[in-house]
Amino acid sequence: MKLHYAAILSVCALAGACASHAKGEAAASAPAETPAVAGALPPSNPNEVYRPPKQKEEAAPVAKPARPKKTSITIEASAMQLGDVIRRVGEQAGGNVVLMGGVEGRIANNLDITRRALADAVPMIANAGNVAVEKHPHYFFFFPEGYEQLLNVSLAGRLDTRYSEIKTDAVFGSGLPLCSVFMWMSYALKVSIVADNSVGDAQCGELALKQVPLDTAIEAILKSARIAAVQVESTPDYIFLSTPQNTNPKSALLEESSLDEQQKALLGKQVTLALPYPLRTGQPLELPLKPSPLSDVLPALSEQVGVRVVVEKGLEKFPVNPYFVKNVTLREALDLLVRQWLEPNYGYQVLADRIVIRRR
Repeated sequence: MKLHYAAILSVCALAGACASHAKGEAAASAPAETPAVAGALPPSNPNEVYRPPKQKEEAAPVAKPARPKKTSITIEASAMQLGDVIRRVGEQAGGNVVLMGGVEGRIANNLDITRRALADAVPMIANAGNVAVEKHPHYFFFFPEGYEQLLNVSLAGRLDTRYSEIKTDAVFGSGLPLCSVFMWMSYALKVSIVADNSVGDAQCGELALKQVPLDTAIEAILKSARIAAVQVESTPDYIFLSTPQNTNPKSALLEESSLDEQQKALLGKQVTLALPYPLRTGQPLELPLKPSPLSDVLPALSEQVGVRVVVEKGLEKFPVNPYFVKNVTLREALDLLVRQWLEPNYGYQVLADRIVIRRR
């Protein structure tokens, strides 16, 4: 697969595993619709948070375990970027560590970790990188002071029960757009995860997760991308992630009352779609790293749904995130495409010989 990164994804409840890893430029700031936030952590958050000493005093030494565990971490460096440290930890321990995007270039000074268990190494890394760390039940989340509101991001209980048995590994490098992350996860896990333009444009931080529930994996990815608020719509067929500023209705179908039985049957047909490029038998999934103009994806969309799809003049350049959906109805697939745009001014209409994406 001709990619500039590698990531690892596997499913406990499904046979097989897929692999890829990501390295890109880190996000300097969160998207306008999902700004980086600061604020005190409300007392309701149950997870323990470790903060490095405020003064330049040496942290209390951590006793070495009498018998080093099978999985141990060794990092000896006078100075190393924090993103590289987290990647090394992921490689040696398999996870579960998550770094907020934007601080991967921060220097961790005088690291001296020798055959430590992950839990013992975490405060040492936090001290060296001058970051706080949340001890989540499934992972350690490293973040700078001022971003405590991210600790309240949770997908627990927000996904359909259809996903409750799925566990996954996920390893992604900083700077990868979330639309690409979720497209790859959808393909590897045989599910359908789609983000709107605002969430999809955000860039994830360095992270390595090992056998965590799907809702936990998505949650950690959102936190790494500094997304403090997200709308989650989950059905047995798909998961749709959007900014609270996205005011689109659930259905983008126009003139529904005029549909005949043949057109209703067309919209109810199950499809598997990959955009902007169709998935070819025997060929790897092509994973773009940015949205495509709507006009560029229409040929692939028409080919895969078996009906010509056209666009009203003036909408040709609207951005469509790369996405993969599996075993959804054509109606759901078209809804998820149109609802990526944040304003509720657009929809699609089914005519006798074509589908038209147009203004409402």
